[in-house]
Amino acid sequence: MNKELSRKFTIISFISMVLVVILHANNLVINLSSGNIIVPKGYNSFIQDFFTQGIARIAVPIFFIISGYLYFLNSKGTYSEFKSKISKRIKSILIPYLVWSCWGLVFYMILQSLPMAENFFTNGLIKDMAIEEILKILFFNPLPYQLWFLRDLMILVTISPILFFAIKYLKELAILLAFIPWISSYFYGFINTDSLLFFMLGGYLAIFDKLVNLEGGKYACWLFSLWILLVITNSILLFQGISIHNTWMSIFNKITLLIGVVAIWFIYDQLHGNAHIKAFNPIFSFSFFLYAFHEPVLTMVKKGLFFVLGNIQIISFSVYILAPLLTIFLSLSVGFLVKKHIPRIYKIATG
Repeated sequence: MNKELSRKFTIISFISMVLVVILHANNLVINLSSGNIIVPKGYNSFIQDFFTQGIARIAVPIFFIISGYLYFLNSKGTYSEFKSKISKRIKSILIPYLVWSCWGLVFYMILQSLPMAENFFTNGLIKDMAIEEILKILFFNPLPYQLWFLRDLMILVTISPILFFAIKYLKELAILLAFIPWISSYFYGFINTDSLLFFMLGGYLAIFDKLVNLEGGKYACWLFSLWILLVITNSILLFQGISIHNTWMSIFNKITLLIGVVAIWFIYDQLHGNAHIKAFNPIFSFSFFLYAFHEPVLTMVKKGLFFVLGNIQIISFSVYILAPLLTIFLSLSVGFLVKKHIPRIYKIATG
């Protein structure tokens, strides 16, 4: 893979990671043990839906496309190759998954020991749970819920030989077979349809070398404008009370998402020479740490700010801005300190 494409992956991954934090910053409903805080509709709900249910949704597909591309890049389909790849992913995916799942348990146990934080927890105290329940949380349903991405990624890596030959011999048909369940909101039961489709799409782009010479810069502005227009339309429909789970609304949302992924890929080519982007290159290397660390910190920051400031609309809007900013700053600061002072731990935790 050439340096420019590698750099593009790095920058887009970091931007996508910031979008994930924004995605999780939504606070229109805050769950507390004393009852839920529900913020009434208004300018605040419209803005939050615009970013959370629109702009930020492109992040997950981008991560799976990049993961699939890097995994299947230069693959020949041999047994020894897949054995090596899966072995490496145990170190870079499975071990970090378990490390951060443990961190989530410890973090919650510490907070649950503080009387002032008691109202923040809705699923009971960890100290009162049976060992079987704790093990289930640790391995399958981590408290840092964003780890579902690593869980699905490990499943995809495990079945990667099947996916490789399906893509290699069925080509576009393999992508179509994954696309149909995704667009129809079907759930396989063991893995998300989003995960499978976009990981396979990344693999398709790698196996058939479709990405390096992919041209579309001249359409970037048009695609980007169309994407923003569709996101605004989506936000208006949500404001009018149409459920995100409505069948046609779901399809509209997914078409918007696809256009957004393509738009971001091409708009980058119009902006990548910007000196301000180059100046922040060191920060981009902390994408994984930001991903793993930001929850449950973000949730606690949101609930803490609501607890201190109240829950009127202007407060909700302020928390929507402040909570992700504080969380990103804290995550990057902790990541920098851990990498500098205990690099061995940082290396294990980030794979």
